[in-house]
Amino acid sequence: MKKSFSTLGVLILLFMIAACTAGQQVVEVTRPVLQTVIVTQLATRIITQYVTTTPIPTQTPAPISPTDTLEPTPVVTLSSPDGRIVVIQYYTLLSYHLYDQAYQLFSANWKAQYPEDKFLFAAANFYKFVKVLEVIPAKEEMQRDGANWQAVSDNIYYVEIYAEGENGMSGPFVNGKQTLYVLVTEENGDWKIDAWGDSVNLQAKP
Repeated sequence: MKKSFSTLGVLILLFMIAACTAGQQVVEVTRPVLQTVIVTQLATRIITQYVTTTPIPTQTPAPISPTDTLEPTPVVTLSSPDGRIVVIQYYTLLSYHLYDQAYQLFSANWKAQYPEDKFLFAAANFYKFVKVLEVIPAKEEMQRDGANWQAVSDNIYYVEIYAEGENGMSGPFVNGKQTLYVLVTEENGDWKIDAWGDSVNLQAKP
């Protein structure tokens, strides 16, 4: 008889433990669901309050008066007779690091003096950043400065660029603004760069 009561007590104890465990599992499962519902309701209420209480702008921007408008950007006509087109193309290609394409804008005489592999190595170090500031006929630049320009070749151009290279140097120049003169020539109907220097006394390469 005592053995039966003992067995019955053990069964009751096991039943109570199982019931408690099951209750704990229900609480753990339902708690995240309740939290999710509460957070969702709170977020919905905040958004609803913002939409319903925030005023909608009714004022339209004031029109810009003619005195506030910017001056139109000057347009430079680059026709085939104008050799400056190849100079602008050259420095634009350098700015995009298209050094191999820039090399193709040199004259045959210039290429014979300066091999492509040598140029590509130097350009990659000298021209990390390039911006063209001005390209005008050298005659125009000298006339602007009041210098004697009559004897200057029509194929020489005055160039201003901003350039940066490795170790603070862009070729022989410190990083920054550079001014130089470029001589162009025609080959098979196309303009090519033939020489450059720091003065208008440029001569074509032999």
